[in-house]
Amino acid sequence: MKIHNTIIALLLGVSLAFPIGTEAQSMSSEQTTPITVLEDGVPKKLKMRGADRFEIKWNYNGGQKYFSEVVDEATGTMYLLSENGVLHALNPKGQVIWQSDLGLDWAHDLKIGKDGSLYVLNDNISEFEYGEPAWIHAIDKAGKERWTMKLPHMYSYDMLFDVSADGIMFMLTDKEVTAANQEAKLVWANDQVATYESDSYLSNDVIRLTWIESIKTLLVERTDNKLAALDQNGKIKWQRENVQPGAVYVSEDGMVYTVGEKGLTFLHASDGKDRAEAPVDAATLNKVGIPHDGKGNYYREYNDYTIWKVDRTGKKLWSYNRPKEQTGTLASQLVSDRQGNVFFSDTGGSIFSLDPNGKERFIVIRNDKMFTYTRIWIGSDGVLYASADGMGILAIAPRGK
Repeated sequence: MKIHNTIIALLLGVSLAFPIGTEAQSMSSEQTTPITVLEDGVPKKLKMRGADRFEIKWNYNGGQKYFSEVVDEATGTMYLLSENGVLHALNPKGQVIWQSDLGLDWAHDLKIGKDGSLYVLNDNISEFEYGEPAWIHAIDKAGKERWTMKLPHMYSYDMLFDVSADGIMFMLTDKEVTAANQEAKLVWANDQVATYESDSYLSNDVIRLTWIESIKTLLVERTDNKLAALDQNGKIKWQRENVQPGAVYVSEDGMVYTVGEKGLTFLHASDGKDRAEAPVDAATLNKVGIPHDGKGNYYREYNDYTIWKVDRTGKKLWSYNRPKEQTGTLASQLVSDRQGNVFFSDTGGSIFSLDPNGKERFIVIRNDKMFTYTRIWIGSDGVLYASADGMGILAIAPRGK
């Protein structure tokens, strides 16, 4: 909310409550919610701080403990693959559109390709040495299976898999970064942009594969602040080792944004070279997913327990230290809404929201002692959606919205 400078007393009060460059204040109200989760097999109720102003609008778990999910950004439809192999389609209000039993006895990673199909991935990252195959299942958006593919060695999951508009699949295999068509035929393989180590299982240094349709380029994000790009034939276009540490965001036109110590920086995936400027209007930032306050400032994870709001150059405007009683470390990538509020989660399964001044809006308190990954996203209606093991899907919004 914009703060007007017409009342000196009000301005003074705001500056005292949220001093620039210092830890923002937190709230204290807390209520028990109707949502039950299991912790070490014992049921417990989720608690919510800030429940006087916010509420869990709905919760869906389909009678299952675990889901893998993707969201169709164009329609807001959520596709959930549950642990019993049933695919669920939900609208933004949590209503079931359809359910499709895929005949699977497991739930693995679910992805949506740029060709519009859903892909179920069963990697064999731990079983490849025993001869266990990997699987890819292609599903249409009506829940009908298109085809099933068996691969001898595939290590891709979630962010390590992407699909072009014409159905070429990009993944990690024993041939490293690989492209295959939908007849399971190898299109190309590149063994120069990833480093593999074989121990009890095969590990690698690739964080994410992103196919950029507009420039026919596969961006390979690696550990140690390294980036590489391959053309549509698998040839190296460029490699870099000096990318700013921080969260990486890729736009549809090939601009690569990084939010880190230097603030917001840019390079282009066509040549890997830095750009002095790039589109940073609100519409672009929202589409790319860069967390921002709508006034030229950005949110970044400073360490495992602290969130910073920074200006374009990386200067800290305020910091928020997660309450000490919370379990685990920060987990999900930060997201923001159209009003500049920021959202994130931790490995204890708790979900946080701060306003643009760094003040807590709400915390959904789970504090699971086991590692719990929670994915969060903002719908077009401004509702926060969250998916976590043992909790299903939650929708959180201001009361009465």
